[in-house]
Amino acid sequence: MKIISDDVFFTYGMDHLTHYFRPATGDEITVFDSGHQHVYFFNATQMRKNKINDPFSALVYCRNLNVPRDASVAITLQHLKKSNGIAGTVTPLTEREERILRSLCQETSVTSLLKCYGISSKTFSTHKRNGLRKLGIKNTVMLYSLLEAWKGKWGIIFPEYGRQSLQRRQRRRMSVLPGV
Repeated sequence: MKIISDDVFFTYGMDHLTHYFRPATGDEITVFDSGHQHVYFFNATQMRKNKINDPFSALVYCRNLNVPRDASVAITLQHLKKSNGIAGTVTPLTEREERILRSLCQETSVTSLLKCYGISSKTFSTHKRNGLRKLGIKNTVMLYSLLEAWKGKWGIIFPEYGRQSLQRRQRRRMSVLPGV
């Protein structure tokens, strides 16, 4: 079990809590404290199998595998037990919602995105709002902040991808906006 957090007290408490839970399989369960409202639990082995190899995709993939930081021990243990990496029963993002949020995270201007996608600002806003709601994120500032937390720990979560590899992929994506 891998615990990733900048909070020493959280790490200590989670380490003691994980003694009550050991995965039956050899899968690598990871507990990621984003430093924000939620703690994410995920099966790193399953994420590799599903080719989740960038922070944005991980955030989308783990949207139902999280618990509030102030959750009780019982609730945290429940989430830890269900962290088998299965996407679960959440409403999936539509392709358009995911593209718009991913493009926003690449710091592309809204004006250029509107031209690229050929949609009105109202339609753009609706897709953005629906995508954020499905991710359980209040606003784009929180999205940026969460994504930065994932990026900052990405090399620890998946050492094989590393920070330099992530930066190369991001530069490639920024050079070409995804099609509609």
